[in-house]
Amino acid sequence: MPSNLAYILALKGEDMEKALLMAKGAVEKEPGRAAFHHTLGWYVPLGEMEKAMKELSLALEIQPDFYSGPLQFRLANYLSGNFEQASRLSRCYHR
Repeated sequence: MPSNLAYILALKGEDMEKALLMAKGAVEKEPGRAAFHHTLGWYVPLGEMEKAMKELSLALEIQPDFYSGPLQFRLANYLSGNFEQASRLSRCYHR
């Protein structure tokens, strides 16, 4: 599945452009899959924090209990300098 390969490439930090194109294609085919939006959240390494947070937020809207969505969303907020938001989200998910 293209989304799985995109995720692996993104995790490794290899061929990010290819990974993101594959992930975008997966979202276009199945926009209701949280995992696909989570993969697009790997814009973080490319420094596109606004896009990363949008996709990670969508993943959590689609599937609030998505396994690594909250962690990635907090990380994106932290890396964007939104320390208060990252801290608030941390408290929300650790109750």
